[in-house]
Amino acid sequence: MPHLLRLAPPLLLAVLLSASMSGCSKQAAAPEPERAVRTQVVSASAASSSHEYAAEARARVESRLSFRVNGKLLSRAVNLGDKVAAGQVLARIDAQDLKLAEAAATAGVAAARTNRDLMGADYKRFVDLQRQGFISAAELERRDAAFKAAQAQLDQAKAQADVQGNQAGYAQLVADGAGVVTSVNAEPG
Repeated sequence: MPHLLRLAPPLLLAVLLSASMSGCSKQAAAPEPERAVRTQVVSASAASSSHEYAAEARARVESRLSFRVNGKLLSRAVNLGDKVAAGQVLARIDAQDLKLAEAAATAGVAAARTNRDLMGADYKRFVDLQRQGFISAAELERRDAAFKAAQAQLDQAKAQADVQGNQAGYAQLVADGAGVVTSVNAEPG
């Protein structure tokens, strides 16, 4: 037995070391159970490529048209959404008073022309009378001023007739360019 006693300390040391080493190591974890999951294959489709956005579509260029003269609206030739061409008549107002004013202005031109011609003829006669010494230079100057005033009245009457002619033309509302009617703010009557 003495021989066993000699072997006992190294054997005891080996057992203790192996016991202490086995206590320090990690224990293997139990494997997790498998879990069921749902899967879906992702792919590009027509539904995923369409998008909806809130927006307001407006024309790049908008023309707000209106009559340049007052009057009763007789007719409207277009409706909301109609396509129009440049120069197309869109609406008409009653032009009777405008035409009468144009006729009066034309008559005013004729009267002013007649007055100017009369003053011109008088001036020529007074030039001859002044050469003969029958009238003074001051009287001739008055006749010259009357002739120039008559010419100015004729020019004024022509300008007024042009304005009245333009006014009569404004009785039609015309499209300034091609496009689509986006708003209608007047009704005949």
